[in-house]
Amino acid sequence: MTFFAKSPSGPEALASHPDYAASRANRALLAGVDDLPELEVAKLYTLYPDGLIDFAVERGRLLRADRLVLQFPLQWYSTPSLLKLWMDGVLTPLFYREPDVAASTAGLPLLAALRRGARRRATSRAARPG
Repeated sequence: MTFFAKSPSGPEALASHPDYAASRANRALLAGVDDLPELEVAKLYTLYPDGLIDFAVERGRLLRADRLVLQFPLQWYSTPSLLKLWMDGVLTPLFYREPDVAASTAGLPLLAALRRGARRRATSRAARPG
């Protein structure tokens, strides 16, 4: 999940979870920021269920932000696929093709709010092979 400011300049949050309905922990994280009027939350899997991200819109959100929060479950030491696509389609072109524009994000605070993408029993000592 990513959170974006509702005002022209404010905190942005990007939320990326393929199934919030099944995730108590990630739903709780979102519920904890519901009452922050200056925070805009953009749920990638809700905005782009077909996986076709509007990179121009997302680039604009990033460039307006005064803070960026990425909220996602850590799965196989990585982000969910749609967040990875967001990073590849928004960050990579910005930093490699437009370094002068990307420089405007220098000092932008970034927070990664993540949870492991598995139930406790899946990562317990008893569940380990060998």
